[in-house]
Amino acid sequence: MSDDFCYIRNRISEYRKADLLHFSFQVLEKYQQNKTFPIWYVFTIIKWTLLYGEKTYPYKALDADRFAKLFKLVSDFNTDHAGKYFRDKNKILKGFQILAYQQFYLQNTLHSVNLQMQFILYIKLSNDKNQVEESFRNITGLSVKSFLRILKLFYCIININEFYPERKFYGYFDEDALQSISDLTNGYELKKFIHLLTFDQETATSLALQYKYQIKQVDLQSMEYTFMTLLPFRLAGKSLRLIHESLFNYSGKYFIYDFLKSNDEQFTTEFGKRLEKYVRLGLEEIYVKYKTESQLKKILPNNSSLVDYFIENENIFIECKASEIQAHVAINPEDDVIYQGLKKTFIKAYFSQLAPVAKKISPENENWGIILTYKEYFGGDFPDLFEIGNKYNEDISNVKFLPPENVFIIDLESWDRLIAIIKKEGITLKNILMKIKAANTDPATKKLLIRQHLEDYKIEFLELTYLKEAGQRLVE
Repeated sequence: MSDDFCYIRNRISEYRKADLLHFSFQVLEKYQQNKTFPIWYVFTIIKWTLLYGEKTYPYKALDADRFAKLFKLVSDFNTDHAGKYFRDKNKILKGFQILAYQQFYLQNTLHSVNLQMQFILYIKLSNDKNQVEESFRNITGLSVKSFLRILKLFYCIININEFYPERKFYGYFDEDALQSISDLTNGYELKKFIHLLTFDQETATSLALQYKYQIKQVDLQSMEYTFMTLLPFRLAGKSLRLIHESLFNYSGKYFIYDFLKSNDEQFTTEFGKRLEKYVRLGLEEIYVKYKTESQLKKILPNNSSLVDYFIENENIFIECKASEIQAHVAINPEDDVIYQGLKKTFIKAYFSQLAPVAKKISPENENWGIILTYKEYFGGDFPDLFEIGNKYNEDISNVKFLPPENVFIIDLESWDRLIAIIKKEGITLKNILMKIKAANTDPATKKLLIRQHLEDYKIEFLELTYLKEAGQRLVE
């Protein structure tokens, strides 16, 4: 714990929590539309307020100038952590990866397709006993469908200008707006929803201490995902205020996933099965010939490694991983830390699954690999991970059957976009992967994320059968 942090903590302890939160929320509302303002520092102040505020009595009066000075202390604190990577020409990309982890999740946009995707994952792809539905209902008092329906109604109000350009959302939901939502659902469910996603000091303090994305090292906490993604609203008199749209957008995409991953030990295993089934919907949408894991098992020798899918005519192997990079790994991207954090997930997917299976199934062809995740991976492209695996003595004997530059880490939202591009443009998945590979070999066209490559195709709407059906069922 540094002296600089102790100084900041002591300053925070001099003020009332209510005053610090008031100015924090005020700043977030003021810069609601400013995409360049570093709101992540405000979220750090909120966390430290809950943990360290009003410890030193008598409390000092807080005003705008004093809060501005506190904000500067926090924003200037430990900037050298990422800076040290930028000063090393061999580690500049790692510096960008740290900043991407700190900031990109707050740049999420929410669309109806994101709710449709969740309907499929948590409702359509369930078995007779829907464990996800049962778990979510038992903990929250809401069904998944009710949660998603109410979420969509809030989304429509927040984005009212998309439907009615002459109208505008002013940052809060008054009694009339809440009554309209209640009329379209029911009052009991709406109260449960608001209680679940609304900030109060007790709930927020508990989350600040237990949030699974938190970083233990206080000097690095300004780079962690904020627990506030689970609490995008706050009460103000008789209205419900949106704390910041970035929180709502992230929550709209990942609340169910993050909430159940923290509260249900069985969730990750069940979700992994559903992730695999979801990918199959995309394969069937574009009418490709493929083999499943169970079909591959029948033709491979006993005890062989397996992957989830093999697209036969394009020689593409797909392995789904319901995993994500841990916070301490993302903001400490040293090779040994990355290896220890990812050796059982993304690194294993290549060295122990994709490459060995490619050798046995398609040894004479140029093969391609996809590691399919739920959330975006901000750690660069796969060849970087390959070099780390090679450094720590992973088996490279199968590399020639699946070159690392032919392997891509793709999130589920980008997967849907890929499928939509294939349908609209009449090209193959292999065509797109080849184009991305070529772009990544040139520093001028290399991109950190798959979705940045897919923006070249100018697909505005994802015209996919399974998403359209989910959208219809969501409003029934």
